[in-house]
Order: sequence, then C-alpha cells, then structure tokens
Amino acid sequence: MQPQQPQQQGSFRVTLSIRKEPEGGPVFCKMEQTQRFKQLKTVKLHTDTTYRVDVSFKPPRSLQSLVIQDQVMAACERARDSTACAYSSYYTTEGLKPSKKGTREDLCIVMKVLGSGEVSTCLQTKLYKARDIQHCEWGSRLHCIELDCTGADDAPGGVRVEKETYRKLGLDC
Repeated sequence: MQPQQPQQQGSFRVTLSIRKEPEGGPVFCKMEQTQRFKQLKTVKLHTDTTYRVDVSFKPPRSLQSLVIQDQVMAACERARDSTACAYSSYYTTEGLKPSKKGTREDLCIVMKVLGSGEVSTCLQTKLYKARDIQHCEWGSRLHCIELDCTGADDAPGGVRVEKETYRKLGLDC
C-alpha cells in the first residue's frame, strides 16, 4: 500500500488566462442583467477556435494534470521561480455547436496539484459561430480569473476555492 501524499496546507492563488490562438486575441466576458443563469458572469467563446489556457500558481505548485470538459490536456511548464510558476495548454472548440439563444454552457476545469489536491471551477460560457465577431466581442476584455484556494481536508478534492475573481483589463469584471 502506497503512503498517502502529505497535503500542502495553506493558501495559494491559481490564475487562469484564456487567449485566442494563433494571434493571442482577447476573450470577452459580460455581466448578466438578471439571475436567470447559474452565474452572473458569462465568458464568450467562438466555435471551431483554439484557445491557449495559461495556469499560474502563487506560490509555486506542481500541476500534475489539467482536464477541461473531460479532456485531459497536455500542459507544459513555461516559467518557475521562488514566487510563482506558470503552465500552458491548448483547448479547442472544434466541432462544438453555437449556444442556443438564452442558454449557457458550463466549461469545467479541473487541476490536480501535487501535494495539494484538486482545484476545480466551472466557467459559464456562451459559444458563438466562429465568424460572429460582433456578438462574441461585445462586453469586457477578460484579463484573467483568479481562484484564491485553501488546502482543506473536508473539501472535495482537498482544496476549497474561497474566492473567484474575474479581472478585465484594469478592473474586476
């Protein structure tokens, strides 16, 4: 029987950034006007598009696996120092259908972090046709999503997300 990995207790921050490839274009989000959906923030994505997903940890952590929408993603470490580390992967919406009017989809992201457990979040998204620039790019430019996490034995996966903050360029979204 393998000894269980000790949990790294304490707090850490996960920062998620999503950019369109290949040009690194921004992704947009909007505040919903009413509480008719599960969340008040919606991230807008195009169908048939590849996105670069950057994940950083402060203080540094080792990302064992990254799963987006039940797909295991290949994530490579891009940078590491004594204060933070960063990983990148690519997610594609190829073959997905645009969202029907008045609907939203969940984009579930699960990160297995060595010595800490699993960090998971679901982004509320709306998918637009690849050529529908007008609707998909209406709203605020999403800079990143910050997840303030705490190691917690009583939380699913051993990590509790205490706070989720959407940052647009210069402000909160």
